[in-house]
Formats: sequence, structure tokens, C-alpha cells
Amino acid sequence: AFPEATYRGWLSALDASAPISLYVHIPFCREMCWYCGCNMKLVKREGPLAEYVETLLKEIARVRAAMPGRVPVAHLHWGGGTPT
Repeated sequence: AFPEATYRGWLSALDASAPISLYVHIPFCREMCWYCGCNMKLVKREGPLAEYVETLLKEIARVRAAMPGRVPVAHLHWGGGTPT
């Protein structure tokens, strides 16, 4: 519940030489498994997942544009999916 300008300000204030950690959550599962207990949606076809990934790629590009340069990524964490 904060304005986009505030978020962009936080991103632009990052130290471009300090490594960051990223978490990517894919909230789609092929079946109910209770593995992670997260907010998810069951899907039988890959259409919704492909649409989500396209939206995610656009968001990644927007976040990257707001950052102060090429920030090194130290950790990449994945969540969701059947199972993660």
C-alpha cells in the first residue's frame, strides 16, 4: 500500500555493487499437494502459467529499469509450483 514512486525510490537507492537475493513465486500447481501451504491455483493446462510468466517478465524488466545498474544476484529462490 505505497505509491509506485516510493518503490522505485527504494530500488534506485540500492548499492549497485551489493549482491541481492531474489524470490520468484509461481502460484500454479498441477495437483493439490499441501507441500508449501501457499496461495496457489490448480491448473491442468499451461496457458495460465504462460500468461503469468509473460507478466512476470514485464515486471522484472520494470524493476530492472528502476535499479541503479547491474546489481549482482547472490541467491535466486523459487517458490510454488508442483512441488517447488
